[in-house]
Amino acid sequence: MTARRQVWVVANGILLLAVCSFAIVPLLALYLTTDLGASAAQVGLVLALSALANQGLQVFIGMAADRVGSRVTLTTGITVACAGYIGFALGPGLAGQLAAGITLGAGRAMLSLVGKVLLLEVAGAGSASALTLRTMVVNAGSALGPALGGLLFGSYRLMLVIGVVVHVVVWLILVPHAVKRPARQRDRVGLRELAGNRRLVGITCASIGFWFLYTQLTVTFPLYVNQAFDLKGGIGLLFALNAVLAVALQFPVLKLLDRWTDSWRALVIGCAVVGSGFLLLALVPAFWALVGFIVLFSVGEIVVVPKLDVLTAEVADTGSVAGAFGFASLGWAAGGFLGSLLGGVAYAAASSTNQMGLFWSSGFVVGCLATAAFAVVAARSRRVRIGVM
Repeated sequence: MTARRQVWVVANGILLLAVCSFAIVPLLALYLTTDLGASAAQVGLVLALSALANQGLQVFIGMAADRVGSRVTLTTGITVACAGYIGFALGPGLAGQLAAGITLGAGRAMLSLVGKVLLLEVAGAGSASALTLRTMVVNAGSALGPALGGLLFGSYRLMLVIGVVVHVVVWLILVPHAVKRPARQRDRVGLRELAGNRRLVGITCASIGFWFLYTQLTVTFPLYVNQAFDLKGGIGLLFALNAVLAVALQFPVLKLLDRWTDSWRALVIGCAVVGSGFLLLALVPAFWALVGFIVLFSVGEIVVVPKLDVLTAEVADTGSVAGAFGFASLGWAAGGFLGSLLGGVAYAAASSTNQMGLFWSSGFVVGCLATAAFAVVAARSRRVRIGVM
């Protein structure tokens, strides 16, 4: 099988996993409350621990994956994720829900990471395009999954069982393409070695600002749409627009940028575009600004997210690609946590004092700082490549 066909096989496997995940996980809170009788506080605890496992464990999963290879990581991730789905399907009490949430989060973390590694292994010289393809199919899954989940929510336990079946099928599809690393390549790369990679640390720290802004799309932006424009149903249409643009524009926009500039400058440009969307919201309190924000956010998102993966793989030391992806996820974890916490607190304060323009302006400032941070990391990286540092 040619490398191109292998890439598409792996991408289709990732698509199935994305559709399955986005069909089940967004509706998990409703299942816990309506079917299992959990309180809002209990649901929040279950989801918080699941998210912590998903985001916080990737650095350790990545280091382990570098040592055991993608085949073992894939098999373990499928097994652990299925255990989480089965755990929820059994309808447990709070302790069982917490265990299932942590298990599912850890399994999703393994599968997210190993998907990138598998694409790099089969793509060879076309790794940048392959990682862009991964972002596109995940976006497609985020658009298709919730619609499918909404149709089947009345049989949520059946959805969980179907999720297990889908994961087993994906394992059968992907495992022939997973590589078991020979012993001589199993370099023991630990957290100290990853933290010693200055470019990796730089891109991870710079990404915190971007992920802070990224979180606002699902945390404060829906609140603003509902409060300022009373568009309860409209937020769904805006999210749908985001999903459509993310899928439709992924390759055209990146192809255009790749002709004009390199991945580092594209990363800077993409972050600046995201930040400009927040400036639009600050300056124009009108409905069309909501649409403009979604367009700018989507265009910036489809540049930054895949370029972060491409550049993380580029700066990784030999034998530590999975570990580098895991380490870079710390930026996502920190930015997401701060975006949810500080964004929510700041929005509440701005809303109570009618200072929404100031609130969205602060998002623009964060975007400027993140853009500047990416520019600094880009400049340092170029100096490294020409031997100045």
